[in-house]
Order: sequence, then structure tokens, then C-alpha cells
Amino acid sequence: MIHSHRTRFALRFRRPSVACLLLVTLQPPLPPEVTPVPPLPPAPTAEAMRLPAAGAPRRLTLSEAVALALREHPEIRRAQAQLRQLVGSARAQRAALLPSVGLSYTYQSDPLAGFSTAAGTLRRPEAAIAGPPPGAAPPFDFDLNQFLARHQVSVSVNQLLFDFGGARARSEQALRRVEAARAGLEAAAETVALRVRDRYYALLQAEAMVEVQRANLAARRASLALVEARFQEGAAPYGDVARATASVGQAQAALAEALGAAEQARIALAEAIGLDPRTPVAPVPASEPEPPLPPLERLVEVALARRAERRQSQLTLAAESAGLRAARRGRWPTLFGSVVYSLRGRDFPETARGPGVILSLTWSPFDSGVTRGEIEQAQGRLAAAESELRRTELAIAGEVANAYQQVQVAEARLANARVAVASARESLRIARERYEAGIAVFVEVTDAESALAAAEGERVTAEHALHRARVALAAALGPTPRER
Repeated sequence: MIHSHRTRFALRFRRPSVACLLLVTLQPPLPPEVTPVPPLPPAPTAEAMRLPAAGAPRRLTLSEAVALALREHPEIRRAQAQLRQLVGSARAQRAALLPSVGLSYTYQSDPLAGFSTAAGTLRRPEAAIAGPPPGAAPPFDFDLNQFLARHQVSVSVNQLLFDFGGARARSEQALRRVEAARAGLEAAAETVALRVRDRYYALLQAEAMVEVQRANLAARRASLALVEARFQEGAAPYGDVARATASVGQAQAALAEALGAAEQARIALAEAIGLDPRTPVAPVPASEPEPPLPPLERLVEVALARRAERRQSQLTLAAESAGLRAARRGRWPTLFGSVVYSLRGRDFPETARGPGVILSLTWSPFDSGVTRGEIEQAQGRLAAAESELRRTELAIAGEVANAYQQVQVAEARLANARVAVASARESLRIARERYEAGIAVFVEVTDAESALAAAEGERVTAEHALHRARVALAAALGPTPRER
């Protein structure tokens, strides 16, 4: 039996209408071989772990975070810029099939205008009018004003008449590339949305782990208070106080680690949205729906029909097929037609006018292998597009299968974690009662507290792992037509 070493002194002072009772409690003396435990540092706080804010806190729901990322993320803007570039290229290729109007004006300066040649000399026209000098040979006059016209204005309408389908194939290729770029923009949006949703739940998980560690710290502090009270009563050795103090220190360290992980998750979410990483983002609790899982084969079929990556690969394949047809047409003749109306004369306005029709046939039967090289390049791009389509289909099927399996594993993991939490809570209750009754050592309490903290952490991890697995499965299936 352990006897109490506590001593109490009760002193009563009597004064007129004044009574005071002073109770002095002395701590039991420590054995000389025992070193007192140093005081614990202050518990970590969320404010101490946060980065200097770059702006006001932004409280975002999951849908708001996704919508903001689709507006702000650089990957989306880059895909939009690539789409605009290809739209311009397709417009230029389409213009080759349509008529074009040309307008030209030419002025040719003639320093010899107004002069005539005679026997190797130049003289003015008025001298020619006056006639040659007496006895001189008659000159040979050549009037440049009649040979060269100074001004010419032409208006022409040009149209490609026939080139064996080469221009049309190039236009189709450019159009398919535009459609592939649109699918690429949709795929980029799906990737950004998936990243945001995953990191949103990662932040919720990190914040939930902070609450688990705070509850664990509160439980360890309660145990420390219990041990100190029993030590003061002489019912517990000082070793229990040291062990309980160390347990509180470990809980504070775990809380600091959880707060740091939450801040890192907050930075990752801001980066996924496209915000400054220092922006304090505050998520709103969310959860994913729990639809029943259909057969895996059906999910793969749905994903192949919905995913933008597959449509992009298919359109790229169609574009390269059109490009091969265009390259093969490059060795055939090309026929252009033009209708021209010209105004020409020495002075402006004109002194002569007239319409004209121009037909231009161009053909290079021998180009030193240029066309052959272009055909080989187009064949290589077509083969690469076929391989990319197959790779994309296999990747989509693999993503669906992995997400499907992750959902099943996460559901089983969560069910077991909930049972483990209930068991750990009951074990902690029993351990505390046994310790208070003096039939158990304090290490049973600390072990039970550690087991409960681990079980709570596993439950939080399993819950959010299930949410993230459902997000991954939904992303692997692709958006529904209503969500596009």
C-alpha cells in the first residue's frame, strides 16, 4: 500500500467580522535519483504554421474551386491559345478553295520619256517637229512614250479550278486539327478539374487529421492531469507523470506535423486552381455521391464513348489521313483561272482599258523528290496517330479498371476502420477505469490512446480515400453530355 506524503496546514485568523482559511498543499518530495521533467512548450497553433497571406481568405466550395481553375489555370489558357492558332490556319486553308480579288497599281518612271533617238543622239520632240537641219540625213525616231505606259491599274478575280483535290484535302486536314484541338481543350479541362477535386479532398483530409490530433492532445492532457492528481495523492509513481508528460509532447509534435501537412495541402490546392500559393484557401466540407458500381466492362465502354482524349486521337488520325491525301496530290497539275480588267496609259486617268481572261496551268513532273519526301512524312504521322489512338484506348481502360478497384478497396477499408475506431474507444475507456482502480499500469492507458489516435487517423484517411477514388472513377469515365 502506498501512503500519502501530502501535508496540509490549516491556519485560522480571527479578526472582527473577518474570517480567513488558508490551505497550503505541499507536493510530495521526489526521490533523489529522479530528474524532474522539464515543462512542455506551448502547443502549436494553425496561425503559427500558415504562410504570410497574399490576400484575403477565400472560402470555396468544390464546384467554385473547379470553376475558378477552369478560368485561371495556365494549362487551360495555353490550350485555348493553341485552338485559336489552329482556327486561323484552318481559315487560311479554306480560303484556298474560294475566289480571291486582287487589285494592283503600277507606275513606271521613264527618264527618256519626251525624247527621241536620232543617229545615236537624243533630241527633244519639238526639234523633230521643226525638221532636220539642211543637208542632214532624216533621223530614225523612236518615241518611248508610245512604247512604255507609265500607269497601269488592274483588278483581278482568281479562282482555283482544279488540283485533283489537294487543296480540299489540306482544308479537311486543318479542320480536323481544329476539332482535335477542341477535344484537347476539353481533355485539359478534365485533367485540371480532376487535379482540383483530388487536392480539395486532400485538404479536407488534412484538416480532419488536424482535428484528430487535437482530440488526441486533449485526451493526453486529461490523462496527464489524472496522473498528476494520483501522484499528489501518493497513488501513482513519478514515472507515470514522466510517461504522461512525454505522451503529451508526442501529441503536440503530431499536431504540429498535421498542421504543417494541412498547410502544404492548402498550397497544393491553390496551385492546382491557378492561384498564388500563398493565397489562404478555405474549403467547405464536401462528399462524393455513392452510386452503385455497374460491371467493369460497361464502365470501359462508357469511358471510351465519353473521354475527350479518345476523340482527340480519332480526330488527329483523320487529320493525318487527309494530310496524306494532300501530299499525294502534290505531284499532279494545278489549274488556276483569273478574270482581269486593266486600265493603262501615259496619263492618269487611263488612256486604254480592257478585260482579259488568264488560265494558268502549273505542273512539276520532277521536283527532285520533294513530293516523295512529303508523302513519307505524312505516312509516318499517320502511323504515329494510329499508335496514339491505340495507346489512348488502352490507357483509358486501365484508368477505369484501376479506379474501379480503388473504390472497392476504399469501401472495405472504411468499413474496417469504423470498427477499429469503436474498438479503440472502448479499449481506452476500459484502460482508464482499470488504471483509476489501481489494477493496471499507466502504460496501458498510453497504448490505448495511441491506438485510438491511429484508428481515428485511419478512419479519416479511409473516408477521404473513398471520396478521392470516386473522383478518379468519375474522371476516368469522362463527363456526361450534360456536364460538358
